[in-house]
Amino acid sequence: MGNIIEFYKTSLGIDLNNLKHPISMMVSLAMSTHEFDQQILRHKLRVLGLALMDIKEHSEELYTFYLKKIVKNADLSVNGFIFETIQCANLISTAVEYNMEFKFGDHNKKEPDFFLNNCGFELTTVRFSPESNKLNGDKRLLSSFRDKNKKKYANENTALLIEVTQIAHYANQPEFRPKLSFNDVLEIFKTDSKFGVVLSYVEFTVPTENNIEFKGTVYPVYRENCNAELLETIQKITKGQINNFSKYPLLSPY
Repeated sequence: MGNIIEFYKTSLGIDLNNLKHPISMMVSLAMSTHEFDQQILRHKLRVLGLALMDIKEHSEELYTFYLKKIVKNADLSVNGFIFETIQCANLISTAVEYNMEFKFGDHNKKEPDFFLNNCGFELTTVRFSPESNKLNGDKRLLSSFRDKNKKKYANENTALLIEVTQIAHYANQPEFRPKLSFNDVLEIFKTDSKFGVVLSYVEFTVPTENNIEFKGTVYPVYRENCNAELLETIQKITKGQINNFSKYPLLSPY
């Protein structure tokens, strides 16, 4: 944990005493909660730091952009930021490996978040508030999907990437189980989506003899006329981790 604290405090310059900042809150929680949650939070902080370093290696300009977003922004949606940063680093790595062009989309032109060659990638994270006492995880996920599905960039050349780990965690708890199952939601994606593909990302842990192992998988829903180049690109960015779920996974509540 010491290296993680040093990185965020010294390398990034985040005031870890300011517990109004979401990263400071996450660091504090990672040192005070019980062991299992500590490992999950440390993993999230570690992976974010590695993604930032990967981006810096590719482009100081992009790194500075993300640094400005994280350091001074106390209103930062931390889970959305982590997902975006990790996926940005992954897309850059894919672009380098396969000699593709990576670039940011222009939101003023109503473009998606990122491009690899001619393929667009729009990102979102869906969260569930257990304090609300509403069994609406399915509604929140569908609401986020439908909002994105109305956009100009929702077409057969663009993928929608949705991070659903936390909402899936609560949907699996009897007291929070929504009306629609995850498979029901995927069927709605399949019927209604204007995107070439919708990718639902889930991170999970698997207990080992002396520790826990961090893994992840992707649930894809393809549109019938999905662009062929996008299909090929999806295989490259997911690296085969599609519908690859362990038998006894533990989903993170964070």
